[in-house]
Amino acid sequence: MNFRYPIYFVHRELTKWPELVGGESIDPNNCPERFPAGPDHWTIQTFLYLKRRGDPVHLVDDFVPGQINVVYYDDLLLKARPDRAFIVAIQPDRPRAAACDIRIVQNRLQVRTENDHHVIFWPQPGLRARDPSRKNSLHRLGYLGMGIYLAKPFQDDVFRRRLAELDIELVIREKDWTDCSDLDAILAVRQVSPFDLTIKPASKLINAWRAGCPALLGAEPAYQQIRTSPLDYFEIRSPDDAIAAIRRLRDEPGLMDQMIANGRRRAEEFSVDHIAARWESILGGPVSDAYERWQRESPIFRAIRFVFRSLEHKRQRRRYARLIRT
Repeated sequence: MNFRYPIYFVHRELTKWPELVGGESIDPNNCPERFPAGPDHWTIQTFLYLKRRGDPVHLVDDFVPGQINVVYYDDLLLKARPDRAFIVAIQPDRPRAAACDIRIVQNRLQVRTENDHHVIFWPQPGLRARDPSRKNSLHRLGYLGMGIYLAKPFQDDVFRRRLAELDIELVIREKDWTDCSDLDAILAVRQVSPFDLTIKPASKLINAWRAGCPALLGAEPAYQQIRTSPLDYFEIRSPDDAIAAIRRLRDEPGLMDQMIANGRRRAEEFSVDHIAARWESILGGPVSDAYERWQRESPIFRAIRFVFRSLEHKRQRRRYARLIRT
């Protein structure tokens, strides 16, 4: 896509990416361990994938005044005076960004104004899919993530014993979230506040599809937003629901194969190329349109507006701290 303007991706720790600063490129799938944090996942991957498509994108460590700057929430520093640039803020599961002109959000419930645009989070780089030789076996149920965020009823020894009675092991994989080769199904039920669920992405479902593993997931809006069929995943709220889903996978002929095949088809809708095209449509369309309006504004007006945006940005931080404790 031919952008009307160059796009500058801001990452505050470019010392971690010397080859990119030097003009080289890398494939995230070859080094997934280098993407542990949000700015790496969102900023670096978006830059890399758009650059690969020939888009006029640049990687910088500070705002470029007068230009379109894309920045992850954690790198949106008020002291750096973002009002001197046109700011596209990447809004992850953080307080709502107010010190910006456009927000990229990962959950549709975060779309509140015409300046909010929903984009699916990039799939897990370097994901190793379920070994096809496991066929229809169902013996290992995997949770990929920090154990403290798995809902407490699923951490209980009683749940593990009930799984063991079905000859199933619960595997909690906290460090390597890329390896699904030895898993047969994915469990993901979060121990978070109700507010948190409104800002989380659908990543665990999309990655389960890509991995070839039926998914047992909590009742999260992001999953529900992209669900089109009962074959997409089992929605569970309790260990009883999980046991019932596992029994269905075991007892209903063909169900596991159907869910795996369905997941493979659904995953194609959320490929890197599809997500990159979504980024291009936003940056080349509504972002560029808004940038042209921004260019016609006076610097004094922007500076005054920045004062109010800064106050709101801080207020949103305080609000977020209260909500995630509820």
